[in-house]
Formats: sequence, C-alpha cells, structure tokens
Amino acid sequence: MEKLLNVHEAAALLGLSPRTVYNLVSRDQIPVQRVRRRVMFRPSALDRWLDEQVKHERIGANSEEGLHDAAAAGAPTLMR
Repeated sequence: MEKLLNVHEAAALLGLSPRTVYNLVSRDQIPVQRVRRRVMFRPSALDRWLDEQVKHERIGANSEEGLHDAAAAGAPTLMR
C-alpha cells in the first residue's frame, strides 16, 4: 500500500500552494481520499491527474495554434 500524502505534501509534490490544493478539493477537481475528516492523496493518483492536466493543456494549445495557422493562411474567421 502506498503512503498517503497530506495537503502540504501534495502541494509540495505538485508545486502548488496548500490553499490552491484545498480549492481544487472543494471543487472536486483533484483526486482525493478522505480518511475520517482528513483529506489525503495517493501519489500515483496525483501523477495521473497531473499527466491529464498537461495533456489537456497541450490539446488546447494545439487547437489555438491551428486557429492561428489558419488565420495566417488567409482562412476566413468567424466574427461574433
């Protein structure tokens, strides 16, 4: 069984502040284990979560690059 991390350890692992980690927990945006009233984290779940965040960020960046490339090539753009 892997050792569970507390909020401060998880924050250090992710490079975030403990306040940010608590905010992510309150919005159900990060995998968490609740042990009685304590908020704990599995390092392996945090690693997978972080990989997913990076992957989604890359997809968003690629989509934006595609839009910029299309505009540069003279493709029509939608105006709202």
